[in-house]
Amino acid sequence: MDAIRIRNLRSFTNSPEDPYIELKPVTVFVGKNSCGKSTLLRTLPLLRQSSEALTNGPILWYGPLTDFGMFSNAINKKSKTDIIYFDFEFDDFIDHPDCKTKIEIGVSENVKQTIYRTLKITNKDVVIDISYHKKHKVSCVINDKQLSCSHVKYESNINQFLPRFSFEGSDTLDSRHYFDIESYNELIVSLYCAFDFDNDNTIWSDKIHQRFMRSGFNSKEKFIKIICSEFSIEKKDFLKKIISFNIDVNYIYTLYVSSYLQFIVRHIDHVLMMNFRNIRYVAPLRASAERFYRFQDYSLNELDSEGKNLAMLLSSLSDDKMCSFQRWTKDNFDFEVFIKKEGMHYQIMIDNDGDLTNIHDMGFGFSQILPIMASLWYESNKPLHGGFHPYRFNIDKIIAIEQPELHLHPELQAKLAKVIAKLVFGMQSKGYKFKVIFETHSKTMINALGDLVEDNPEYKNIINIVIFDKEDEYTRVKSVTFDDDGDLVNWPVGFFSGR
Repeated sequence: MDAIRIRNLRSFTNSPEDPYIELKPVTVFVGKNSCGKSTLLRTLPLLRQSSEALTNGPILWYGPLTDFGMFSNAINKKSKTDIIYFDFEFDDFIDHPDCKTKIEIGVSENVKQTIYRTLKITNKDVVIDISYHKKHKVSCVINDKQLSCSHVKYESNINQFLPRFSFEGSDTLDSRHYFDIESYNELIVSLYCAFDFDNDNTIWSDKIHQRFMRSGFNSKEKFIKIICSEFSIEKKDFLKKIISFNIDVNYIYTLYVSSYLQFIVRHIDHVLMMNFRNIRYVAPLRASAERFYRFQDYSLNELDSEGKNLAMLLSSLSDDKMCSFQRWTKDNFDFEVFIKKEGMHYQIMIDNDGDLTNIHDMGFGFSQILPIMASLWYESNKPLHGGFHPYRFNIDKIIAIEQPELHLHPELQAKLAKVIAKLVFGMQSKGYKFKVIFETHSKTMINALGDLVEDNPEYKNIINIVIFDKEDEYTRVKSVTFDDDGDLVNWPVGFFSGR
């Protein structure tokens, strides 16, 4: 997931002209209070809890990670439309370089239940507009071609973010396979005429069908490669053939998308779900330190958003992993963390100056930074949810952190900012799609990132500073970057001082 945009949510406008916010490996949200920073950052855990909820609606507004109330609380009060949009941009969604794909999902409300309204999929080859209507009816336009959807219904299913399609009156195998059987028949006839086959066309049409069904959402270029591969023909010869029969390759591609729309939407849903489920969230109000933590015998695979299960998570680490975590904290923050077991209880102990001290007896900042440290280290040392390779499915691991600077001395704030950037830079260098997005009011953290860029200008390529502001009660955003000297370009004068 390379960029995100929300529209009509709280103070965000409904304008399709509003820019997408690029999610670079290190993305920082800054701005005055109540200008939309937290709304956008909390959209990430909102998507996470929505993707995992056992609910019939697309969005779980109130859940274990974040609370937006309900749809009527979340929608922009000044809006003239009743749709909230969640928009995403992927640079290589369909496994094709330089082919950005935008996915825009619109949700609304009916009798206090959040419902699907629209799904728009756009790249350089295709524009797909799907509208969801009452009684689970669907309408669809692809590249200005209106599809026949009278037999199509949509339905929501558990473990799916986007609704699936079902087909009424599907008496034949063909009608159950294709979203628009008329488009598929036209596609096959066009190819059959172009290649003038002597043998029974059912053999190769079945072969083509199986290949398209397995391959998911393809770019036009990939689509042509599949055709050429199945027909054992060079691309230039294929294009000559269809031109000689006055067949437009763009129209053939539109027929392909129309025929296989249900598989395309299923592929998109899978990628969205995997991205959403690999979001981790650290809340601004992190749990206070306790002197003792009671043993609880259950499996852990992530840190709670408030860090309440920190002691259990650390105690579940193997000796080797615990030693690795201790070395990491010592190298980066100059203190070590230990877990001391006493019967059915645990203590979190800090070695800050050669003596072990219970975290409850340390400064409050230790209890606030430790959940962030643990989450960063733990998530960077385990595979993605589902065990999928990050490049194959274009899946990011995203850690979203609200106000990491709370209760931290400026020196520790600077260390934390540099640790985040260095960790992410190292993960990116190894080929992992690992991102940290945090919202802050800390000038110190911003300056620390600039110091890193000054020392190594390569860091500027992984950092995006996003400024949030209010104009006529609507949120406006713009991105600024560092130059090679670590100075911010086009940074507003007096941004932190108020002068």
